[in-house]
Amino acid sequence: MTVTERYIILFTCIEDQAFGVQEAEMFWRIAADEVYENTGVYISAMICEHKLICGEMLGCKMDERCVQIVCVRNPSEFHSREVYFELLKRILVKVKKQMKNPKAAFTAEQIEFTYFNSVNETDTL
Repeated sequence: MTVTERYIILFTCIEDQAFGVQEAEMFWRIAADEVYENTGVYISAMICEHKLICGEMLGCKMDERCVQIVCVRNPSEFHSREVYFELLKRILVKVKKQMKNPKAAFTAEQIEFTYFNSVNETDTL
């Protein structure tokens, strides 16, 4: 296993900012394509929608949603953590602007990572 980073971005829908996973995916694709055209690097992501539970005193309603975007740097494709992080931030800013600047949280975690192109019967993890 190799040590790398996982980045988790959470867009919250607080204060009636209505958007969903489809919009986030579309804006991510546009921004990632633009970064790819300028750099030759494509930042892939996993996107999903979750229910958000927070208090009414914070402006939340019962049916609040949030969009979570997860990116993992594959060290065999991206040797430089710093370059990957800068490109990821560039995409994040573009997406945030397109989504009318929702509140967002951003975390980075160090993880152990293994990438498989293919596996045969004699391989072990």
